Order: sequence, then C-alpha cells, then structure tokens
Amino acid sequence: MRKVNKFQCIIIAFLLGLIAVFVGGGGIASADNNSGYSNAIDDLQKDKNFNAWDYPAVPTDYKLEVIQIAESKAGELFIYVYQPSGAVADLRATCVNMALSEDVNGTDFYNLKYVNSSGVFYKYIVEGVKVSSASERFYNITSILREWNEDYDGFHSDNTQIMKEKAFPVGQLWQVTSDIYGKIIYKMERTDIVIIERDDMIIGMRRVKNGSTLGSIKYTDLHYIAFNCDHRIDELLEADVSFTTQYYYKDITGEKVNDPEPQKAMLKGGVMHKNKPFGAFGQSYEWEEIQPVSEFIINGNLSETDKSKLSKFSWVLNFCGTEYGGSNTLTSVGLLLSPATAILGTISLLSDNSYGTVVSDVSILRLKFQTARKVYNLGVVSNKQSGSIFPANKDGGLEWWEILLIVIAVVVVLSLALKILSLFVPFFGVLLQGLLFIITSPFQLIIWIVKKIRGE
Repeated sequence: MRKVNKFQCIIIAFLLGLIAVFVGGGGIASADNNSGYSNAIDDLQKDKNFNAWDYPAVPTDYKLEVIQIAESKAGELFIYVYQPSGAVADLRATCVNMALSEDVNGTDFYNLKYVNSSGVFYKYIVEGVKVSSASERFYNITSILREWNEDYDGFHSDNTQIMKEKAFPVGQLWQVTSDIYGKIIYKMERTDIVIIERDDMIIGMRRVKNGSTLGSIKYTDLHYIAFNCDHRIDELLEADVSFTTQYYYKDITGEKVNDPEPQKAMLKGGVMHKNKPFGAFGQSYEWEEIQPVSEFIINGNLSETDKSKLSKFSWVLNFCGTEYGGSNTLTSVGLLLSPATAILGTISLLSDNSYGTVVSDVSILRLKFQTARKVYNLGVVSNKQSGSIFPANKDGGLEWWEILLIVIAVVVVLSLALKILSLFVPFFGVLLQGLLFIITSPFQLIIWIVKKIRGE
C-alpha cells in the first residue's frame, strides 16, 4: 500500500509540474517577463538550503508567502514569493508593508513590480527602495498584499465595506551584511506582528456641521477605523494608518474628480482635534485620535444601527478629517416649502454645487500599545478597504429655525431687489406683487379658516 501511495504522489507531482510549465507562467518566464533579469527559480536554487519540493503546487491555496529577498549590484531590492496556486490562478502581489529599519517605526507600503515567475515561484522588484550603502541594512517586512478576489477571499460581513487588497502575514526581519571577502550575507529572524482578520475591521465616517450662511453650508467628515485584533491591548498609544484621498467637485456642468493621493496618518492617544466653525450657525466639535469603542459610541452621536454594529469592536482610530459642503442649501429650502418658494428653489438650482473628499484604500500599518504593563510596537497585517460614503451619525442638517431664517433672508433680499428694479421696469413690480401674494396666501388662508370657525 505504501508503494502505491508513493507512486500516486509522484504522478500528482509530475502533473502539477506540467501545469506549472504550461499554465502558470512556466519554467520559462511569462510573456510579460521583464527582460534582462534572471528567472525566479534560477535565483532561488543558488541557495544550497533551498529545496523546491518544500513548496508544492496547491491549486486551491491562494496565499502569498515571502521566502527570500536579494539585493542587486544596481541597488535594486528583490522579493521572492511562494504562491501555491500560481500555476492556475496567477494572483500577483501588489505591495509590501515594510520598514527599512530594525524596528517598525516608519513602516509603509512599497509597491511591487512583477519581474517573472517559474511555476509557484514569483520574483518582484520593490519600487521606491534604493539599497543603502551602509554596512548593515534592515528590511522589516510585516505583510504582503495582492488584489482582493471575491471568488477566493469571500465578502466582508458588513456589506458597506469595499475590499481592495488582501494582506498576508510575513513577520520577517532581514539583516543584510557583508563578510570580509565582500560576500553578501542574508540573515532572517521571525518577528511578532498584529493580525486583523477580514471581518475585524470596518471603515466609517461621521459628519459634523461647521456652520451655514445664506446659500452655503460646510461640514467636516470624520473618517474612522473600528477594529479588533489577535493581541490583547490594555492601552493603545500610537497607530500608523495608510489611506488615499480623492477630492471631487460637482456643479451643473458635471463632476470633476482629482487623482487619488496616498496619505499616511500617525496617531497618538490623548491628542484632540477641533473643527473650524464659520458663519452665523457655526458649531464646535472635538474628537480624539484614538478611542476605546465604548467611549466613541457614547460621544459619537451615532445611529442605533451603527451603535450596534460598532459594539463588537474594541478600538477606534479617528484618522482623517475632510471638508464637505456646497451652496445647495436654497434648493432644499425651496423643495421643503414648495410651492410658496418655487422661484427660490429654481434660482438656487442653477447654482447648485457640492464638494468633498473620498477616502479609500484604508489600512493600519503599525500599533504601539501596552499590555500587562509591557509596551509593544508591532507591524500590522491589515487589508486595504473602504467604507460607506454615508455618515454613521445624524449628520447635523439644517435646523428648522435655520431654514426659517434663510427663507426670511431670501424673501427680504428678493423683495428689495424687485422693488428697486420695478422703479425702472414695471414688469418687476408685477413680479413683486405676485411673489408677495404667493408668500402671504397660506397665512391669509389660515386667518380665513380661523375666522370661519369663530363664526366671524
């Protein structure tokens, strides 16, 4: 029986090898191979401790695993990745979360450029890294990412979340030195990392009102991360967050959207922020960069749905504040008080515009925290994702008295304008009379009804 099993294993290995050659990029690099570079398998086999049989092809295993790095004489940094499903799925890595130091301070995402592949072995260049001339170099790799694939990776349990890239744990600190003969020596040791699973992080946004004036209203959108992780955290001291921002502006001619810009926020516990109130109806708000979820729920003015959703998480990072606003206030007033202010709504519609910032591709890079009186500073394995564009709180829209004041102000301004114009063009006098009739008719009707009830 053992002989049969061994024979079967040989046949399976042979078939997987054929798949690797003819389907997955092959022993010869894929068509988009970057010419001028050696093949991944040839490089790996230069290491006497490397054994290809330790890395079998597994068509249903869609992970990425960093197995080696290398520096070139031209100052390039290469990363070699074992991708078990590479022969059939060809899911290529996009970036690594890495620090160029012994600790994880300064960790950031570095894009990966595909070079070539040999079956399950892939070779990438780390973009944005120039090998240092120092006698000792460090590459502290926390995670490696690829594009999210719903067929393989599933869906987030919260359907408001848009998954962009999936992160896989690495936890490797590479030390590169040279011996007395100039030979490059690579030494790797395992590091502790924080892992956040797919459903253990959500991205959201609260909207607080800065103020409003005639025909204009401004808000601050407070973007946050709520999360759990595989480490106990008694006190969260610091956090690094990576994300992108994309400014947009809408008016009657259409929508203008800027290119996404990469951003990084370095947060600290106890640090407070304030919005910038403006206009006659300005309101002040404060928020803390790092909060326990229990505190966030109490002070966040959240909807009951979002309170329930957030209650299963432990910590919140308020990582970014962006402006949102526009001059579409009068349109809303016109619709609310139609038809009495239909003319106002029409005028405001012609100048309707809004602006804001889309925040996406959010990921936690690093956490510094205290547990049982011991401080940890660790890299974080976190997917890149985006949340809902709708605020999780009551967004602080116009109060009834603000709407009333705006309507009164608009009526006064229009009446004065039409009064002045009627001195030169009689038509505007007729228009003013019609406007006053439309405005006062509902009140006259109420007075008439009251008099009828009283029998007057």
